[in-house]
Amino acid sequence: MKEIRIEGGGICGLALGQALAAQKVPVTLLEKGRYPRHRVCGEFLAGITPATLRVLGLQNLFANAPLARTVVWYKGETRIARHTLPGEVPCQSRFVLDSELARRFTAAGGNLQTGQRVNPHEPALEGTVRTLGKASGQSARLGLKAHFQDLVLEEVDLEMHLGKNAYVGLTKVENGYVNVCGLFEQKRGLQAQKDQWLPTYLRASGLHRLADRISNAHIRPGSFCGVSGFSFGLPETEKEKAASSLSLGDCHAMIPPFTGNGMTMAMESAALAFPYLLEYSQGQTDWPQTKRRLAYARDHSFNGRMQRAVWLQKLLQKEVTQNVLCKIAQRNLFPFTLIYRLLH
Repeated sequence: MKEIRIEGGGICGLALGQALAAQKVPVTLLEKGRYPRHRVCGEFLAGITPATLRVLGLQNLFANAPLARTVVWYKGETRIARHTLPGEVPCQSRFVLDSELARRFTAAGGNLQTGQRVNPHEPALEGTVRTLGKASGQSARLGLKAHFQDLVLEEVDLEMHLGKNAYVGLTKVENGYVNVCGLFEQKRGLQAQKDQWLPTYLRASGLHRLADRISNAHIRPGSFCGVSGFSFGLPETEKEKAASSLSLGDCHAMIPPFTGNGMTMAMESAALAFPYLLEYSQGQTDWPQTKRRLAYARDHSFNGRMQRAVWLQKLLQKEVTQNVLCKIAQRNLFPFTLIYRLLH
């Protein structure tokens, strides 16, 4: 069999690698970090299906994960809507998920090389898949994320808070921790200690009660992170697409976090790529054909969802459209289930 090289050991790379290794494909995976590690993101796997997990051989992956079914929306300090999700959604921290996927990959015979940096601007070798995470870009947005203990959700599984040029999601993960993941407009004049960035940005966005709740909770050591310099949506030009080589997950395109679909898309990307790469490894297709077929399938599967999510993200970021959406929601006219299905 031909070897597959995977650059990037996040969800997509690890899930794809272990699926291939389980079929006796020689797989080498390069990852700049080490496991276990905190890499907090939304950690809410909206839209994940048994079919996706079955393709990857991961049917029992979320057997012990907390499940979410109910969501409540707030505008500022005002509760505006409560919904029931179409199905139960597993909530799993990257700390646990990445570590378990790495364990399964090596147990299946995969060659995991940690502490290995990859230059994304260098041409990729034949048989290489890039799952390097978010691509750098220009953004006026700042993502702030952490886990907290003693932070009680208000009688639901997921809270979504809309603030001035901001939105924040809260969901339970394992061991009583709550994931807090927010996207804010960067405010250059704000001054705060690192452990106070989240409350400071929440207050600047008009979310004072949520800021108080978080200030009174206990942050999980090592879990806080802030990210900037990212862009949502698809590559802007054909040149960018070509330069990305064969890329999957956030490395190709990053969906806005309010959808709760980023981790799911990473696993869906792995499931989508698996049969094409297996055929290549077995000598049934050559590499140019594999790249072409897989890129087409990737774009066909995800581009429409990505475009709809970016469009709705722009609405959620604007005060005027936030107010309009809130009035619709308060009258029970917001088509939540339809929107959910369009984004997952």
